Amino acid sequence: MTIKRDDLTASGIPKTAVERVVAKLRSVALSCSEGHRLGNEEDLLSLLGVSRPTFRQAARIVQHERLIASKRGVGGGFYVTRPPVEDAVQAPAILLQLQSISLEQVVEAAEWPLAEAARLACMRGTPEEKARLLSWAGKTFRPSLSPKQAIAADIHLRKQLGEMSRNPAVNLFVEISYAFGSLETRSRILEYYRNQIRTWSEATMRLVEGIAAGEMHLVVPMSRYRTKLLAVYLASRPSDGAEIEEAAKRIVAD
Repeated sequence: MTIKRDDLTASGIPKTAVERVVAKLRSVALSCSEGHRLGNEEDLLSLLGVSRPTFRQAARIVQHERLIASKRGVGGGFYVTRPPVEDAVQAPAILLQLQSISLEQVVEAAEWPLAEAARLACMRGTPEEKARLLSWAGKTFRPSLSPKQAIAADIHLRKQLGEMSRNPAVNLFVEISYAFGSLETRSRILEYYRNQIRTWSEATMRLVEGIAAGEMHLVVPMSRYRTKLLAVYLASRPSDGAEIEEAAKRIVAD
């Protein structure tokens, strides 16, 4: 008997019946649009040619992946669904935590994806999106911003830039960068640097103004500067004071 490549796992081990059905259901779900009805259980049993117990085990796995969902009653059956971005980013965020990665390391790694999101938002964002972003930022990034408000605003800004980038891969990397660590953790860190939040807020406004005006030459370095400010905050002591901003500027200049 010849074993097909599709019937092997990544390790070269023959797949079980359940694994083969999972692969088929996953493939069908990914090839259909969200909301498409795949059929009821009897339809799928006939289509896949497997036993009911095997199908049900496989269906539970694909449902857990949020690629299909079952409905009961009139018009019931299995429908194609799509997992929200929040679900997709949790696994890598958890993996990073299990590897004892620090928040500082995540911020450092996020520097270029965030800069790319800002660049693409500047290039691809519509005039209406840029106007809304500028209006929101002007009302939000004030000198009196608290640490918790600053982090919440930054999360919102990153989400907006990710969406405006029109690049799902960039958007996913941006989401992962903020799935690591909690809002409360970041807020406690910035509590030490209340005086520096004003500098960071001013940098944020310059970034948003640059995006709104289409100033590509300004957007990338300003995005990197903002990220470097946070990275330096994380690596510094509260007593470092004004040296924090100077350190960030030197890093960006290099």
